[in-house]
Order: sequence, then C-alpha cells, then structure tokens
Amino acid sequence: MKLPCEVIAKEILPSIRSAVVFILYNEYGLTQTEIAEKMGITQASVNQYIQETRGKNKIILEQIPEIREKLREMAEIVLNDEKYSDSLCNLCKDIRKDKVFCKIYKNLCSD
Repeated sequence: MKLPCEVIAKEILPSIRSAVVFILYNEYGLTQTEIAEKMGITQASVNQYIQETRGKNKIILEQIPEIREKLREMAEIVLNDEKYSDSLCNLCKDIRKDKVFCKIYKNLCSD
C-alpha cells in the first residue's frame, strides 16, 4: 500500500500540472514553450503532460467538480503570468480535506 504522501508527490501533483498544461494547450492555444516558461518547467515535461506519459491520472481529478473548477482557476493564474505555487498548495490542501483525497487515493491505490 502506498503512503498518502507518496500518492500526493508521485500522482496528485503531476496530475494537477498535467491538467493545467492540458487546459493551457488545448483551450488557450499556448505553445509548449510558452507553457514551460509560464510554469517554470521544461518543454520536455510539457510534452510528457500533453502526451499523457506523465501525470496520466488527471482524469480522476477532473471528475471531481470542485477540483475541476480550481484547475481552471489555476490555468488562468498561469496564463496571466501570476505565481501559481500558492494556488497549487491550496489545491493540494483542498484535495486532502474531506473525502476528496479518499476518492482519489482509493482509485490510485486499487491498481
């Protein structure tokens, strides 16, 4: 069984980034290079998020309405060149609250 902190670090955070990259790329039409610069990650990482070889569990996050809305808000923060680390931390805290993390943890650890 995976520890909750392992799930956060290895599954949740990459899935959040993947979802934000997906929104910026597909809905706002940013290039991989633009996304990489705005998010402070490499273009290769952006490509992996788009190809779903990294952060491939974003679909689990997107199925939870309260998280889906926060992912869109985070994408807009990145789009506007604002620092998104605070919103990332807040989203992670929100995920760990209530039963949201339990749903995600159960889905990820059932593999």
